[in-house]
Amino acid sequence: MPSDRERIQQLETLATEQGQAIESVARGLANLTVDVQQGFARVNQEFAQVHQEFAQVNTRLDKLETNVTELKTDVAILKTDVAGIKSDVSGLKTGQKQVQQTLDMLLAYLRERL
Repeated sequence: MPSDRERIQQLETLATEQGQAIESVARGLANLTVDVQQGFARVNQEFAQVHQEFAQVNTRLDKLETNVTELKTDVAILKTDVAGIKSDVSGLKTGQKQVQQTLDMLLAYLRERL
């Protein structure tokens, strides 16, 4: 059986080892806490960036919707203009036929008279 002095020495050694183990666990826990906090900070930063990118995408989509609406309006105006041009061309063709008929009649009349 160990003497009191040996037992005290063993207890001191055990206390020192346990203190070192506790210190090591505390350092590990502190490092882990820092890593977790930094990880959350990065995740929060990335979420903020994603949120900002979504806001930019929404702005672009709004602009695209506006552009599409304007294009639809322009196409409707163009359709109206084309319909008017077709009508004008049809009127010109009719007028051309009438002029041609009149010229044909004049030529026929002039041939008879000459």
